[in-house]
Amino acid sequence: MNLMVLDTEDIEWVWKLIEKLQLIFHPRYAAEGKMVYSEIMRLRHEKNILILFDRNLFIGLRDLASYGCLKDEKEMRIIALVMTWALMNNFPIAPGLALKECGTQAKSDVDAKIELAVFQKIFDYYPSMTWLKLAEGEINSIPICDVPKTPYEIDVDYEEEDDHFLMHFAEMLHLVTLLRNKELSAVEKMLDFLEWNYDNLIISESAIVYVAMLLTNQNGVRGPKNYNSNNIDKILDGCRNQAWDLSYISSWSTVYYNEDKYDKIFFFATNDLGLKRILVNTFADTKAIRCIECCFSKREAGRILALIEQKQMNRMKPDFGKNPKKYFYELIRMESESLIL
Repeated sequence: MNLMVLDTEDIEWVWKLIEKLQLIFHPRYAAEGKMVYSEIMRLRHEKNILILFDRNLFIGLRDLASYGCLKDEKEMRIIALVMTWALMNNFPIAPGLALKECGTQAKSDVDAKIELAVFQKIFDYYPSMTWLKLAEGEINSIPICDVPKTPYEIDVDYEEEDDHFLMHFAEMLHLVTLLRNKELSAVEKMLDFLEWNYDNLIISESAIVYVAMLLTNQNGVRGPKNYNSNNIDKILDGCRNQAWDLSYISSWSTVYYNEDKYDKIFFFATNDLGLKRILVNTFADTKAIRCIECCFSKREAGRILALIEQKQMNRMKPDFGKNPKKYFYELIRMESESLIL
């Protein structure tokens, strides 16, 4: 892929639209999907900036290359916009988390590595200016790329389920049990969810934010797909999908909490409305506490925050033993069996 040569007007248009659509996030530099241009330019000279793609953006890019266009024109223009922004700033795109989701969902390391081969081919195949032309609407399709059918050779296991995903999968199963319980109020469900989490897992701020918004019916926040179904397989698939959304954030957080120590810094790209709302409220001042105070009444929030304060005092984290995955799989089994069908 060759270098991009853009005039000032194009550069300003790309930056303004990226911010308007809130497509790029970072807890320090883009907490609400908005960035200060001069700050990012300064940062670029201090660290290597990489862009993590969520699964939806990755699939859209893959399908766009495979078919030359997408049925959803808006999605197609947005993907081209993000590609333009990354390329014109020389920010490499890191597909690792999206590939991990592919490998674990398909239970195939080969499938994920074929997708990686397609990803690499896209960057070799298309001239950089193609993405700007597509983003601006100058063209309505791109040449179809002859995508590889053989896996990219790399010593990474994309099929193995990681601890972040397994923990979120277990808690989504417990959440579904609460959502299906018509007798409990929203605050009672929130209290139960927190009690269970403190007893069984490491606390995830993004998960607390998500559940608080979900239980209080905040706009754009949805429960795990098919959670009210009588088909257990559909419920499990819905919980897996939601667990992956949360896994993107928690996996990424292990990097950005320690990024001062490294020469790399990762930003996160997504156009998923629910994920955006979780990110914005997770990165807000006082984080989950502020979200709880905004979502619940003063009295209800008081009960929830009192429980958190109590649980945080002299907290002993659950013992996952020598084999954490075995612990998580057992927790998933128990929560699956306890679902009210």
